[in-house]
Amino acid sequence: MENAGSIKTYQWDSPSTIPRIDVRSQGKDNVVAYIYPPDNASEHSPELIELRNRFKQMGWASNSDNRGGKQVLRLTGFGDEREIITLLKTGKSVVGNPEITTTASNDHSGFGEKLLSNSLRSSGLFYMLGDILFVLSGIKRGNDRAQIETGLAFAAGDAALMAFGGKDDKRQFKSLLTKLSNHLEEKGIAIPHSAAINAETMASKGGFLETVYDFVHEHINVFKIAAEVFGGARYFQAGINQDNPRKKAAGALIVAGWTASLLIKEKKPDPEQLQNAGIMEKTKSYIQEKPLRLAGWSGLAHNALSTMGAFDERKKELAKPNGTNHYRWDLAGICAMLMGNSLYSMSNKVTGGSIKEGALVEDVYGLAAQVLNRQPEELREKAIEETANFLGQRSELKDNRTQIIARLRKEIDALSHNPWFYPRNQQQSLPSMGR
Repeated sequence: MENAGSIKTYQWDSPSTIPRIDVRSQGKDNVVAYIYPPDNASEHSPELIELRNRFKQMGWASNSDNRGGKQVLRLTGFGDEREIITLLKTGKSVVGNPEITTTASNDHSGFGEKLLSNSLRSSGLFYMLGDILFVLSGIKRGNDRAQIETGLAFAAGDAALMAFGGKDDKRQFKSLLTKLSNHLEEKGIAIPHSAAINAETMASKGGFLETVYDFVHEHINVFKIAAEVFGGARYFQAGINQDNPRKKAAGALIVAGWTASLLIKEKKPDPEQLQNAGIMEKTKSYIQEKPLRLAGWSGLAHNALSTMGAFDERKKELAKPNGTNHYRWDLAGICAMLMGNSLYSMSNKVTGGSIKEGALVEDVYGLAAQVLNRQPEELREKAIEETANFLGQRSELKDNRTQIIARLRKEIDALSHNPWFYPRNQQQSLPSMGR
């Protein structure tokens, strides 16, 4: 496959029944195909429905989707798109060799937007520089163990942040669908075994190392915050060793602020609920939107106190005949961490923040709509509400709850016109993997 995010397109001319297939990589060993119907396809085309049932017999999962105004079939669970093309050729659905083109993922973000969207990993770079300077400060102070351990503890979290804290839409996509599935099941909303969302959430992870990467990437801020809390405690001890009250206060602030950011659950604000909310409710919502703000702000307060502590130390040392200049190492480390804390406070607790790739956002709605469309009539409204309640709180999607409901209803309605599927009132008796 091409690089993640790129689209490989296969196109056939008449007399092929299938004119086009788009193929997109969605992570290791996970490929998605969008199969287009012919322009003259009727609604609920028997020929296309029969073809979809052949895909089902191969063990592939399908659901309705929309690409460029066309009602397409989204197919997952296959190993390589050549398997699809072979099946289509065998059934005479495509004739001749296709024209193949590749379209790279378009990202027109400027430098500032890219920095913000990758603020989590970017913060780790500046933090690491500060960590090194803190360790050097401890060495210069005659191997002050607490000061050295502060830098080493911070560095452990920051090394993980740089390695695993990058933006990864594909992992966020799968994680979001897994959480949505769990939420619906907790609310008593059954997900059909044949629903394509199951194929997405159970996709192969690619072995032990890939599983470890997924886990650490998902929980990177837990590792980072744990390292910061331990480092803050050691910084407090360094303040005791160096008789520096401001350094002690700075260490205590780190422990308090970062612990709070770990305990507070991230929740996207609902503009409708906040219209008539008071200042306390709005403040609470602001903090819940990005709990890492507390961590970043406590880090910035730590920087301010540490700076004052460094100048207090400077004043004491200048008064001595043979005073040291160890405070300079602290000041240099603080400068680096100032940028790190600023970037971290802008970050989402959910690794990477929002899902930027439009195709993945569309797939979230399409996969959710397929589950909703398969619910009994008397449960469908409840299922829509519960889905919107969940997605409306997730930072991966920018839409608010009202927008989410509108998009879900639009997707559900589109299912009624997709030529690859029978209408809802006929589908229950069919051996179909679709809607």
